[in-house]
Amino acid sequence: MFFAMDHKKHFISSVFEISNAKLAPLLLILLTAYICYACYQAFEGTLAKVPGPAIARCSSVWRVRNAASGKAPTNYQNLHKKYGSVVRTGPSHVSVSDPALIPVIYGISSKFMKVSVN
Repeated sequence: MFFAMDHKKHFISSVFEISNAKLAPLLLILLTAYICYACYQAFEGTLAKVPGPAIARCSSVWRVRNAASGKAPTNYQNLHKKYGSVVRTGPSHVSVSDPALIPVIYGISSKFMKVSVN
């Protein structure tokens, strides 16, 4: 019985070694694809010309850190003072502070994607 347990443990560890060897190239491919996508979003995407923090161009790290800080309203006000009425806060997120843009964004014929607030 001891031999069977030892053999089973060896089998499981050898399966993980094989998996790790095959997993590394897959992870490298996925990481490369993410970096290419993030660079595209940052420099060539539809929001490429919208100003904002550099980290917000490539990832949502700025938004997560901002939400966790507990100072989101103040941080957004500071961003708008620095960058203007339209600020990029993530790869696909924009903050707008100009009330004149409300009909443009939320109008019936608007093509902007909106998020519902429950």
